[in-house]
Amino acid sequence: MSPDPLLLSDKHPRNFAVAGTKSIVEKLGRSALDFLIPLRCPGCNQKSTWFCDNCLAKLKPVATLTCAVCGGEAIKGITHPRCQGKYTLDRLISIYQYEGAIKKAIAWLKYKDVTGLAKVLSDLMFEEVQNLGLEFGSEAIIVPVPLHWQRAWKRGFNQAELLANCLSPKLNLEVRRDLLRRTRDTHSQTELKYDERQENVSGAFAVPAAKEDEIKGRDFLLIDDVCTTGATLNACANALKRTGARYVLGLTLAGG
Repeated sequence: MSPDPLLLSDKHPRNFAVAGTKSIVEKLGRSALDFLIPLRCPGCNQKSTWFCDNCLAKLKPVATLTCAVCGGEAIKGITHPRCQGKYTLDRLISIYQYEGAIKKAIAWLKYKDVTGLAKVLSDLMFEEVQNLGLEFGSEAIIVPVPLHWQRAWKRGFNQAELLANCLSPKLNLEVRRDLLRRTRDTHSQTELKYDERQENVSGAFAVPAAKEDEIKGRDFLLIDDVCTTGATLNACANALKRTGARYVLGLTLAGG
């Protein structure tokens, strides 16, 4: 049985040093797609690398973790007791500030089909997970935040799923894309205000009836690329918890 709660072990202080990230980039293998889309740093456009040393050093990890419900500062990202509801997210961890090279890398990944970035971005996520000293229960399940099928078909992939698939072997956790679906194609959250974001994704996710028994009593790790207000992650947590999930944590590459 996985620990309760899922991610409360912090063996090490939060260390945001970028030492070691160079080795991550150097160890990346080049896929066949790289010959069509050459490696290029999203921060400065330097060729032959996804992130140059200078831009790696400029990455800004999120200094203050926040409550997934109210957005206020929260110890270890744990949802405030006063904010915690029966169906809300239990904890939220965003790794980097949504700016600079990270913001551009996410845009390349999502809108320019530079899917090769998923591996290096997931490696950077995993390094910070280790720096945080986070431990996951061996029975926890990774669930990427789903896209509506129409948007997934148009884009050709789900960026959250790419990140989740790359993280899965590092965390030794199973990825399940079939446990949560997006029931309607919501508007982009980018230009919406706080209240509009909440309304936009309210009730937009559901667990397929045939999968409900696989949710009950289990712990879940939601993966997405960006978190701003936490509306999307909370909507996902709502669907999982209403079906019987025990603990739901959100982990995103960027926040803010």
